[in-house]
Amino acid sequence: MIILPDTKDLIELVEHARPLGLESFTTWLQERDARLALTFTNVREFSDVLRETHDILYVRSILQKLESLPAVFLREATISVEEISESIRAFEEKREPRMHSPFVPRWDYTFAKWGERPPAQMMVGYRLDLMVFDLSGPDPRRVARKREALSAIKKDRATPRAERLSPRESMKHALENIVTFSGLTPPSKGIESLAKWVYANPNRCPGFRLGWELFHELVRNETDRLQESDVEDHAHFPAIPYVDYATMDRRMTGYIKNIARRLVRRDTGLDYSCRVFKSLSELMNAVD
Repeated sequence: MIILPDTKDLIELVEHARPLGLESFTTWLQERDARLALTFTNVREFSDVLRETHDILYVRSILQKLESLPAVFLREATISVEEISESIRAFEEKREPRMHSPFVPRWDYTFAKWGERPPAQMMVGYRLDLMVFDLSGPDPRRVARKREALSAIKKDRATPRAERLSPRESMKHALENIVTFSGLTPPSKGIESLAKWVYANPNRCPGFRLGWELFHELVRNETDRLQESDVEDHAHFPAIPYVDYATMDRRMTGYIKNIARRLVRRDTGLDYSCRVFKSLSELMNAVD
């Protein structure tokens, strides 16, 4: 069983021993053959919050506690690219795409570029706290990327509904962006044919599809006030098909349930609503 926690739950668990102390929570995981999924997003946000203490030794100790938990490492950033790359091959070969594994050997692999390995891959005993501190503090580019992502949602909200792209046109646009940015070779029949094929079955690019659906949920819900934390939550949406359970805040849990209901109506056999909980405590009660 793989559990993907959000940053707030990691902080509550490791720093404040809620809902359980680390030893008791480790036992709970081991009894269920369960592990936490640590991603670039939840570990980096976790460490950025800790940096506000300005106590390096304390930060190191907390990161070492986090690393002591039964865990796997999940590279969420490349899920959509991996899925689309495989879907292009499957589309050309007239078959259904194969699911890839987003799990990697170590946390520094989670922020390696697609198709590359981390520079320190040959280092032995490279601890999580060392990796975090080797990133040299907060990345200003992440702030810019957050603003860009939120600006894209605001731009679509500002577009009159009658002038917005249809779902298939929007899917084509999203696929074109990823194919171009990642240097993928488009299918021989073109992106428009691929987009139609991918849109017809959400199982074909499940992680990409959830991220795409969330973007449009945020656009449609114009009264919902956007927050910078939405970008981190959005980063974890593509990982949901690859884990058994995940925790997100109340808003994002509501969004995933809305998306899940819509996908279920398409008779896809997918129902992600039972995978997402508002807290580790809620998740633990449900699993027990």
